[in-house]
Amino acid sequence: MVQGNWRSGAPRWAIDYLGAMVGRMRGWRISPAHFVERFGLIIIIALGESIVAIGLGAAGLPLDTGVIAAALLGMTVIACLWWSYFDWVIFVAQAALAEATGASRAALARDAYSYLHLPMVAGIVLFAFGLETTLHDVNDPLRIVPALGLCAGIALYLLAHVALRLRIGAGFGRGRSVATVLLLGLVPAARVVPALTALGLVAAVCAALIGYEAIRYREGRAWIRSRRGAFTMEEVARAPGRSRGRDGVPRASMASVMVWLVFVVALPIGAWTVTRWLAQVGFLGVIALPVAGVIVQVASSKPRHSGDPGR
Repeated sequence: MVQGNWRSGAPRWAIDYLGAMVGRMRGWRISPAHFVERFGLIIIIALGESIVAIGLGAAGLPLDTGVIAAALLGMTVIACLWWSYFDWVIFVAQAALAEATGASRAALARDAYSYLHLPMVAGIVLFAFGLETTLHDVNDPLRIVPALGLCAGIALYLLAHVALRLRIGAGFGRGRSVATVLLLGLVPAARVVPALTALGLVAAVCAALIGYEAIRYREGRAWIRSRRGAFTMEEVARAPGRSRGRDGVPRASMASVMVWLVFVVALPIGAWTVTRWLAQVGFLGVIALPVAGVIVQVASSKPRHSGDPGR
């Protein structure tokens, strides 16, 4: 019955979710602060469910060193995911939304939140599944599905962040794009090394990303957080600690962002299915990102000042 309901409801869900892209988004009124706060709560709920997954995964297991280490590493990754969203991204996105007006604001809210927050939440949920499976047996390699959840789930989350940067005109950046490729490259490793080691590698990538952004852009992040979204994109481009000579990054349309997402996601999946040689996925991803960047830049619209520190 559940399967039948899913099939009968799928067309309606597709119309509800994708139909908004067809319209011109006229007649919608968006309150930026309220809108951003609501979606931030959704991310908080997803992260909370990941913490619950740690408890479910460890339920009934002896609390040996491996289980405790896996739980701590899982909490580390979850903390990094929280930091990556609520440290400065939420404020820059709010500023971009407040700066837009009319139908442009409604379209930006649709793209940045209704569409791009879905893969963020999906990535968190996939990681929670992989984490729960890891806790059950920390000494054996993961099967394919948990390995994808553990590594590619976080990659999907960060990939949505990169797509959000493109949508608001901030370009690819460095840290999150590189971390996404590294996490995709960890999928084959998770099939070989013990699950606890794979989780440790994922935590190391996430912690390195947060450390890079926290140290490299310390002044810019502090400036953004102190104003809590009460600034323009022009002002944040001139924030303390910002690198110069990187203005004029074109703002990508949602269509070009979606093409980039499909391209980057489909390439490693196709390599997995066709060749079964997963070690090549990371290499192919490195090639795919610059090519996809050229496609996005060509398809993008008028230049716009970049507006966040995470380059």
